Amino acid sequence: CLMGSKNLKAVAVRGTGGLEVAHPEKLLAVTKGQYDFARKTKIFQINSRWSNLFAWVVNNERESLATRNHQGYHFREAYGHMDVDIFLEKYSEKMLACHSCAMHCQHRYKIKEGPFAGTEGEGPEWMTPLLYGAFLGNKDYDVALYALELTNRHGLDGMTAGLYIGWLMHCWQEGLITEKDTGGLNLEWGNREAIIGLIEQMARKEGLGGMVTDGSDEAIKRLGPETAQYLYRCGKGLTQEPGNDRMLRAMPLGNVTSNRGNDHLRGRVNLEFMGLPAEVLENIFGQPVNPDPTAWDTKAWMATWQQYLNTMSDATGLCKFWTQWFAPDMWGFEQPAEVINAVTGWDMTAEELMEISERIWNMEKLFNYREGVGREGDAPPHIFFEPVKEGARKGLRLEPDKWEKLLDEYYELHGWDKEGTPQAETLKRLGLDAEPSHHL
Repeated sequence: CLMGSKNLKAVAVRGTGGLEVAHPEKLLAVTKGQYDFARKTKIFQINSRWSNLFAWVVNNERESLATRNHQGYHFREAYGHMDVDIFLEKYSEKMLACHSCAMHCQHRYKIKEGPFAGTEGEGPEWMTPLLYGAFLGNKDYDVALYALELTNRHGLDGMTAGLYIGWLMHCWQEGLITEKDTGGLNLEWGNREAIIGLIEQMARKEGLGGMVTDGSDEAIKRLGPETAQYLYRCGKGLTQEPGNDRMLRAMPLGNVTSNRGNDHLRGRVNLEFMGLPAEVLENIFGQPVNPDPTAWDTKAWMATWQQYLNTMSDATGLCKFWTQWFAPDMWGFEQPAEVINAVTGWDMTAEELMEISERIWNMEKLFNYREGVGREGDAPPHIFFEPVKEGARKGLRLEPDKWEKLLDEYYELHGWDKEGTPQAETLKRLGLDAEPSHHL
């Protein structure tokens, strides 16, 4: 990237001005009421104790996390080795919070013995035991935590790094790459030397690990086209996150249609698989939606609503753990609107805040349109059209004809054409008709 090419780690900016609050007493009352309510919710209490590591346990039990690069979805080897209780007893030293946040949902952890003794870090997200554990066939918590901290120290995207390692290990399993390609590294599943070694190579742009930092297309050219079948990429090129999204409908739609590519922070519809009653979902989404996670109807709206909520969260600086992205009894559009009005003196409604999110989403879509990204960019990885091979989810998949129909419905909800291009009337309604970026 541009910053990396200049050896630039970050740009720090500190303001010197103040922010005048229109209604200070109202702001205090609103935030106190919202905080008092949130503290009583189950998700707040669980997250403040376990962090979101609880999601690792839940998703392993429901067979929705990928093991060994999507060859399975239940990591039985984790039991007795990567349980949350083991992390709390063996590694966690204290709970941490972001500035002024009541939900202290991160651990300060330390590896106290073994080859990685002395390693300290913050977190970890539940994706750590998943990505550097189940996805790579590794049941050693020390390795998973050290790998996470190593990517942080090197400034690597921990998600993408782990996904590429899983791909390379899968290619090794199939005999498509050998020690000649790896420089002597044995890429058997769970091999700690391979996991750590590839991360170090990525950081230094050396060897096989360094090759993948030039992009997956270049790596496939050099390793051979047959390796592409084990790299699960979405239409915009990002690798598929380690979840079994093919067992759901709104979830894969929300993720792969995200404007920067497959992204759980922009489109993941967690509420779809929680088994919530229809009336609860209707109250959240503002209209009836089908509670069956395998049903296709109404899922376009669930994905759309969730993307708008996540956009609002990003635009206002609100952590998604405080929203209905994370749990049904957290915040939707109404609570942030209350805070905005107390600070600014405006009279913004929840509906107006959602429209602002829609405007932002369309602005991003215009950028993609300008760059030549159309309907093909909203495709899931090819493996999602194949049935799950084992376990309780056996046989579930995305059916191509139903997927295309769902995508049509999603585009129609947005006011886009069949290629996913915002139409003139949509841009006019959102005040974007004079926006020039799609003409550049």
